[in-house]
Amino acid sequence: MEIWLRKAEEGDVAQLLAWYLDPETMRHVGFPNGLSEEAEDILARIESGTRLMIMKGEQAIGECNYRQTETGSYAVGIKVCEADERGRGYGKTSLQLLLQAIFEAGLTEEIELTVLQENRRAIGLYEKVGFKTTDRREADFIDEEQKRHAVQHMALQKVDFWLPEDFASGGCDFIK
Repeated sequence: MEIWLRKAEEGDVAQLLAWYLDPETMRHVGFPNGLSEEAEDILARIESGTRLMIMKGEQAIGECNYRQTETGSYAVGIKVCEADERGRGYGKTSLQLLLQAIFEAGLTEEIELTVLQENRRAIGLYEKVGFKTTDRREADFIDEEQKRHAVQHMALQKVDFWLPEDFASGGCDFIK
C-alpha cells in the first residue's frame, strides 16, 4: 500500500484530536495521559501549513510536522498514530518523504529533532535515515505526571541524506 503525505486540512481536526487524546499514541512522545488539546489549537497549527497527514492509500494513519527553529534549521516530528499500522515501516517511509521534500525545497541544510531517550524504537528509526546524536540531557523533560525524562537531540545534514535507488519520490507540493 502506498504511503504518502498531504497537508492537514480542517476536516482532519477530529482525527488529530482523537489521536492526541489517546494515551497509547502519545506516551511515546512524553504525554502518558494523552495531550489535552482544543480543536481551535489544532486548527491553528493546520492553518500554519506545516502539519501533514501520513496517508496509507486514502486512510490517514498518522501525522508529521516541520518548523523553522531559532537557529534557522528545521525541526521535524512524526507519529504513526494508528496502532495496527505501527511496526510496518510506514514511519521510515513517511520520514524519508518529509526529509526529501524539505531538502528539495531548499528550506535548510540541517534538520533537527528531540526524542525521549527511552523511545529506542524512534531513535533507531532516526539513525537508519542518517540522524546523528548531537546532545543528551538527563531529566530534561518533565511530563504531566511530573516524571522526568532524558532527551536526545539529533540532527541530519543535507549532505548526509540519501535515499535508496528504488525510493519513489513524494514530491514537494506540500512544503511551503
